[in-house]
Amino acid sequence: EGTYTPIDSSFSVTGFNRRGVVIGTWSGPQGNQAAFWDDGVITPIAAAPSTGGGINDRGQLIIRTGPFGASSELYVWDEPVALDSLIHPADPLKPYVTLGTASINDRNQILASGHDSRSPFVAYFFLTPVR
Repeated sequence: EGTYTPIDSSFSVTGFNRRGVVIGTWSGPQGNQAAFWDDGVITPIAAAPSTGGGINDRGQLIIRTGPFGASSELYVWDEPVALDSLIHPADPLKPYVTLGTASINDRNQILASGHDSRSPFVAYFFLTPVR
């Protein structure tokens, strides 16, 4: 039989992994911060303003830093590295796409929402690492 484990209402959940580590955004004394929740403890991982995105079973996190909009960046947080910097310069979409929220799986593939400046609609992009 299972049990309920409440998560603090100041924490907005965006993902979790098999270990039960939860990623999200914590509304704390410094403002909204990317954070993770593990066994009842909320741990901020980036300065405000930031938001949590996704987490895989290896503990790699996707977070957004800065105010939401064109000036903010997505990061793969285990390094940390700006997600846009991982896109090959010759990719034909690179000049047009600004990435939004994202999730990461155990194969390091990233599913991100974003905006193509040539379209008024939100789009989704599947990013696969090149080995």
